[in-house]
Amino acid sequence: MTGFELTSSLGALLISLAVQSIFFAALLWCAMKILRKKGTLAALITASVVAALIGFIPFIGPLLGLIALILLINRFTSAGKFSSVLMVAIAWILGITANIGLLILLDIISIKL
Repeated sequence: MTGFELTSSLGALLISLAVQSIFFAALLWCAMKILRKKGTLAALITASVVAALIGFIPFIGPLLGLIALILLINRFTSAGKFSSVLMVAIAWILGITANIGLLILLDIISIKL
């Protein structure tokens, strides 16, 4: 692997980390507002970045990232243990819904073109 390929794949990893973190922080913020819990946006962004970094570990990373996200939400917001699990579940459902809606929108746009 040459130096150029290494930096381009590192850049792709950093862009992926940023997009995942911002997207999931926004979803967590929406879930926090739905559950009427208190927390700062900085705490949500930090929890999302840590979970996204852990999620890059092969095989068990996504599960460990999910557990870390629940623990960090429990620690840095007013949500209790059950509420933090519920907040992450609501954010996950909102994310799936947003992805499906985006795919449908892109499919409709591609048909009209």
